[in-house]
Amino acid sequence: MLRANGGAGNYSYSGSCDRYTGGAGSGGAIRLVAPQLTHQGLVEALGGTASCTPYHVGIPGRIRVECTTCSTPGTINPAASVTNTLGPVSAAGTPALTTLPTLTINTVGGLTAPASPTGAYATADLTLPAATMNPVTVTLTATNIPVGTIFTIRVLPEGEPMVPFLSTPSTGTFASSTASARVNLKPGKTNVLTACVGYTQVAALLPFIDGEPVEQLVVAAGMGEPSSLSVITTSGKEVAVAQLPQETQVQIAMAFERLRERESEP
Repeated sequence: MLRANGGAGNYSYSGSCDRYTGGAGSGGAIRLVAPQLTHQGLVEALGGTASCTPYHVGIPGRIRVECTTCSTPGTINPAASVTNTLGPVSAAGTPALTTLPTLTINTVGGLTAPASPTGAYATADLTLPAATMNPVTVTLTATNIPVGTIFTIRVLPEGEPMVPFLSTPSTGTFASSTASARVNLKPGKTNVLTACVGYTQVAALLPFIDGEPVEQLVVAAGMGEPSSLSVITTSGKEVAVAQLPQETQVQIAMAFERLRERESEP
């Protein structure tokens, strides 16, 4: 028997069901990895039971099974994600964590970002027509990020301070959304553009990093480059998610899965 069930909800301090009643905890995460796996017992990651009403029931957790030869006649609840390919659990692993967010700068002034940008001042990745006037439109695409998110576009002209610009609220779906921003570029100079957004509500769900609580989770992207994901602790320390332990990466993916579930609620 293997369980990672959420805790039950509690009554309020008065012992009755009112607005102070505590909700139940969500189920945890279970990952089983082995070349040969035989399971005949019980594996659970259920949400906690409600103390008063069904609205306080915890949501189920996640179960993943990775085995080359699998025999699982036992009970697994909720249903597991099963693969016959063993691999690390990371954004670039096999299988990949598909719920991790991504952000991409698609176009600047109507021109598409190159396939292999340098992001350097020495050689510009895009050259806008001489007649281009400010402000210039920058378009973004995002995945696994809540609709309505406002992104920050940072423009860094060579030899000058960075200037931030805000995008329009994103539209589309949690799985795929778009946004745009109108930015001012410094004429006659190479301008480096990056886009980013930080999440404090997801950070609250994450474990401590090197003994410090996480203050925010940041998704960032340069023009035409794959986005990066990092955590920032309360002291300002920034750590790339790819460098964190696998179990922490799973927790981050689960946090965004919870966001997706909230987005899909009526």
